[in-house]
Amino acid sequence: MFQSLQLLLLRSFVGALSLLPKSFIRPLSRGLYSLLRPAMGKELSKLYLNVEKIYDLPRHSEFSQNFARQVMQHQIESGIESLISCRASETKDPVNVSGLPELRQTIAELKKGEKGIVVITGHLGMWELVAKYCAQAAGETFNALAKPSKSPAVTKYMDETRNKMNTNVLWTDRKTLLKDMMGTLKKGQILGFVMDQKPDSRKGPEVDFFGLPTTFVSGPAKIASRMKSPVLGVFCMREGPWQYRIVHKVILEPNLEGTDELGLTQSMASEIERVIKLYPEQWVWNYKRWRFQ
Repeated sequence: MFQSLQLLLLRSFVGALSLLPKSFIRPLSRGLYSLLRPAMGKELSKLYLNVEKIYDLPRHSEFSQNFARQVMQHQIESGIESLISCRASETKDPVNVSGLPELRQTIAELKKGEKGIVVITGHLGMWELVAKYCAQAAGETFNALAKPSKSPAVTKYMDETRNKMNTNVLWTDRKTLLKDMMGTLKKGQILGFVMDQKPDSRKGPEVDFFGLPTTFVSGPAKIASRMKSPVLGVFCMREGPWQYRIVHKVILEPNLEGTDELGLTQSMASEIERVIKLYPEQWVWNYKRWRFQ
C-alpha cells in the first residue's frame, strides 16, 4: 500500500511539473537550491574536497563557492528537465537537442560491422537522456545497466519511465546479467553503461583519472573485448534551459583483436575526463569518488 502511494506521488509530482511553463523551471530550480542549501552540508563538503584536490583551490575561495553553486543548480535544473523530457513522446519532447544526426550517422557506421555496440557515459550533463537519444538515433531499443533503488516504488517508476524512452533496463541484481549482456551484443543491439562511479567492493582496474590512480568498473572493457564490439562514448550536455548537445566519440572500432582490458578502461576513463573538462560544472562532484586522507 505504501509503495503504491509512493508511486502515485511520483507520477503526480512529475505530472504537475510537466504542466508548468518552461520559463518557470529556472527560477523554480534556483528557489529550490536556496531552500535546500542548508541541508546540503555533506554533499557540499564532498564537492569542496574534490575541487580542492583536483584543482588545488581552497574550499572557501570565491571560485569554489561559485563553482559549488553552479554544480548544485545544474543538478536540480537538469534533473527537472530530464524528469519531464523522459516522460514525453518524441514529437512532444520539450528539450531541443543538437548533434543527433551526427550520432545517428556514427551508429549506422558502427552497425556495418554487424556487432552490438557498447556505449559508455558518465554522471555528467544529463545521463538519463543518453539512453533516449541513442534509441532515437539507432531506431531501436537501447539496453542499459542500472542499479535498483533502495525504494521499490522508485525502481518501478524508473523502469516504466525508461520504457517510455524505448530503453530496456538490465538490473544489476539479476542472476542472468552476464548472459543477458552477451545476448544483447550477439543480437547486434546497443548496451549502455554509466561507468564513472566506484565499482562494488572496490574491485576493478586502476587507471589514471584526473592525475590520480582511480579504480573503475571492469565490465564495459571485458564485455567489449570478449564480444569484439565497438565502444562509443556518448554524453548529453546541457547548453542552456531546455537546450542539450550530444557529444560522442568512437573509443574502440569494431573487430579489433587482442584488445587490452586495462588499456581500454583507461581510454574510457580518459574520454569521460575529457568531457568533464569541457563542462566541469556538469559532473557530479558531490560524490566520494576518491579516498582522500
